[in-house]
Amino acid sequence: MNKTKRGLQLAAGIVGIVGAAILLISSIYTMIFFGALFEGVSADEAGVALLMVSLGLVVALSVAIIILCAMLCRNPEKDGKVRDFKGLTIAALVLNLFLVISYIISFSFYILIPLTVSGLLIAVLCLKHPANQPAPAQTASQIEEKDE
Repeated sequence: MNKTKRGLQLAAGIVGIVGAAILLISSIYTMIFFGALFEGVSADEAGVALLMVSLGLVVALSVAIIILCAMLCRNPEKDGKVRDFKGLTIAALVLNLFLVISYIISFSFYILIPLTVSGLLIAVLCLKHPANQPAPAQTASQIEEKDE
């Protein structure tokens, strides 16, 4: 695999995991805060329900992004061939774009997190990966290190 592509893929995976964890924690905290704040108040129940549903959507998307980005960080070499994680990359990009759209609608500064991950994922998709590329040959010193 192209070293630049793999580096961008790892960067997208790590930034995606950290960013989605930040979004997950902040969304859960906000849900708890607003749940306690509006527990006894019945002024605008539809607005509170809409807020809780939108925060629940962010929680679900964040969990899915954490899982997909963790899968992107795996070693692409398997059975003597280098796998291309194009499907995982596209899935993670689509979920990040859903978060971007939701944060555009709500005018939140949290939009920077999914935008950064989306940019890295688009860069990964733009770089070439030759089909059926063999895994790099291991040197004798690398084989000895594995045995130890």
